[in-house]
Amino acid sequence: MGDQDFAQSMASQAYKETLSEFVKVVDESLRVKSRTGVDAFQRNALAQSTVISQLAFFAEFLQDDLRVHQIELELQNEELCRTRSALEQALSYYFDLYHLAPIGFCTLNESGLILEANLSVARLLGVSRSALCGQALSRFVQKGDQDRYYQWLRQVLQGGPPELCELQMNSDAGVLFWVSLNSAASRPKGSKLTLRLVLADVTERKHTEAALQQAQLRLRNFTLRQQQEFDALRIELARDVHDQLGQTLAALKLEIDGIRAQVPEAAARMQAMILQGVASTRDISRALRPVALELGLIHALTTLVKEFSTRSNIRITTHLPPRLPVLSGSEERGLYRIAQEALTNAVLHAFATEVQLSVAVTPGRLSLQVSDDGQGFAPDAPAVSCGLGLLGMTERARQLGAKITIDSVSNHGTRVLLELRLTVPRRHSSKTSALLQ
Repeated sequence: MGDQDFAQSMASQAYKETLSEFVKVVDESLRVKSRTGVDAFQRNALAQSTVISQLAFFAEFLQDDLRVHQIELELQNEELCRTRSALEQALSYYFDLYHLAPIGFCTLNESGLILEANLSVARLLGVSRSALCGQALSRFVQKGDQDRYYQWLRQVLQGGPPELCELQMNSDAGVLFWVSLNSAASRPKGSKLTLRLVLADVTERKHTEAALQQAQLRLRNFTLRQQQEFDALRIELARDVHDQLGQTLAALKLEIDGIRAQVPEAAARMQAMILQGVASTRDISRALRPVALELGLIHALTTLVKEFSTRSNIRITTHLPPRLPVLSGSEERGLYRIAQEALTNAVLHAFATEVQLSVAVTPGRLSLQVSDDGQGFAPDAPAVSCGLGLLGMTERARQLGAKITIDSVSNHGTRVLLELRLTVPRRHSSKTSALLQ
């Protein structure tokens, strides 16, 4: 209690005592008047006047005290009005932030029952907020996603790391939609465990993703058909180059041999040019369609390695199995082209001194690996990510339904690994077996 409150308390007590004393004096005066007469009553009246003066003083003091209390109450009332206004503003802000949010918020108890939900949740589920309270959220989860929902809910209630859960839900009107759930468990002091849940409608994103996947699938199928048509065109073009242009050059060579005696020097020059044209024709034909593939992928890879070793003077070691499962023409061409591109990168761009090429076959899987000790590169560099060679290998692997991994570190070489799934049992290739006999 402060000094002012203490003084007020003492003054109030003194006023009460003085008033009690005045009452006693008045009673005594009346008794005296009845016993002794007027003179004694007048003497006692003087005492009454003194008491009345004291009462007037204390009354004035109490009046001032009441005015002070009135002012204090007015100030307290103004503070209460300001507090009430701030509280109403906070409630309005909370309503806008919680109930009018474009994303769903709700609170669940340990049993998964809805304790509170905002207007977005009510709109998504097609049920009023008041009707939602006490209902299980699992009631709105699509049957096929019930197990995923309960597993996610159990993990969150057990204090596991917060994870997003995307599943399908049904509104009360039967409308199917996708939601993304994110939540965290909370246990305020002295309260039960609750679950604060965020529901985001991701139906449009899911539809976009599905459309994008369909478009990618159509594009992949179209690219595969284009590649197959292109391979067929290359084979036809290689055959035409070999059959028509090759035969024309061979006939021209025979004609030159016939006039060699008449113009030996000119014939020699013409024959050299024709031999160069024949060699160029052979190279073009091989580039369009590797003839070695007719004897199997192992023979084609062995021939490819020999050609690269001869042209580059780089040591290329191979680890190849004696036989391979039967592969389709597109699979053989895809594996050959990927190996060819990887060797080209190692020789021309990586400045490698040693390259290794290996093929391994395990149950249900075929692996092709090309590694070098060259200068390597940073895979996330813009120039690398836009390289046509890497894009070509990646696209060919996708067309084959294979997985390709390209690992590279600057100054520590590069490794290209392709893994092709053999989805059905395949017998071993007869082309490789015939070659080994």
